[in-house]
Amino acid sequence: MDKKTKTKELKIPQVTQLSATRLPYPDNYFDAVVTDPPYYDNVPYSYLSDFFYVWLKRTLGHLYPELFATPLTPKSEEIVAYTHEGGLEDGMRRFEQMITRAFSEIARVLKPEGVAVIVFAHKTTEAWESIINALLSAGLYLTASWPLHTEMQARLRAQESAALASSIYMVCRKRTTNETAYFSEIKDEIVSRVREKLEQFWNEGISGADFFVSAIGPAVEVFGRYARVEKLSGEPVSVRELLEFVRKTVSEYALSRIIGIRDQGLGIGDKELEEKSLVASPQSLGNIDPATRFYLLFRWAYGRATVPFDEARKLAQAVGLELSAYFNRSFVKHEKGNIKCLDPKDRGKPSLPKSRKT
Repeated sequence: MDKKTKTKELKIPQVTQLSATRLPYPDNYFDAVVTDPPYYDNVPYSYLSDFFYVWLKRTLGHLYPELFATPLTPKSEEIVAYTHEGGLEDGMRRFEQMITRAFSEIARVLKPEGVAVIVFAHKTTEAWESIINALLSAGLYLTASWPLHTEMQARLRAQESAALASSIYMVCRKRTTNETAYFSEIKDEIVSRVREKLEQFWNEGISGADFFVSAIGPAVEVFGRYARVEKLSGEPVSVRELLEFVRKTVSEYALSRIIGIRDQGLGIGDKELEEKSLVASPQSLGNIDPATRFYLLFRWAYGRATVPFDEARKLAQAVGLELSAYFNRSFVKHEKGNIKCLDPKDRGKPSLPKSRKT
């Protein structure tokens, strides 16, 4: 084959700017779609882009006038969980609606045997509930998922908050059946799949908030195979209920490993853990009260960071603790809608009186 023939067969990649909710491609067109959608309310993408937009408009605006027609970046169709005009609830609701439309377009243009890879990261259950709801509503389901370290934990924000170090890479396919299952029938399979992956994640050194988030994918791999999952009453099992079940499963597993490590006199992160599988006995866990369970899991997952109250509440709920009963007493510090677990040395410290101006 001569050089000219080879050149003719090469396909030149095309870069275009389009709306993810209105793709100009026919059905069943792509073998694969890879996307990294907005991370809910984590990043103000359009506002950050304004800094670059105004300079690009000056230098390239005459070459691409259609891309620089507005004074600043367009914001009305941005898929983020906040609104430029309106409240937080409207923003969250709009995010799920718009991301569902975008995922539906992915399902439409994907070939029946095609693969979609979706990358997402967020520490809150609300964000994951929106993403999983959108995936399932679009007719996509997970076949595999992996947590990959993509964020810099050395940055100040990661040190002061419970920011994630990993993004979850979700491999999805189009659901081709409309089967229904009872949750009681697939519950054991979900637990088995989650625990199998948790064992792998633990041995690979994934911990903290990333550990909890990493378990979502394996659970949805089983749950999402069905168009509808029902309770025995016939009511559908919501994604929120699934995530609560996953959190409880992860909490029990993580606690058994933490207590198992302590029982053997090892520290978390000890190299010996790579060669041992240390799990606490049911008797050991049965002797631990809910407050201690919560403290151990919180400090293991978030360390000295502060987390939103609702995330802490869900962790407390997974171990049977009423978190509000511990506000600003004992080890729980509640301030401005955030929760922090105090070190023993920080508990019961009297607050210093404010100095008076003379």
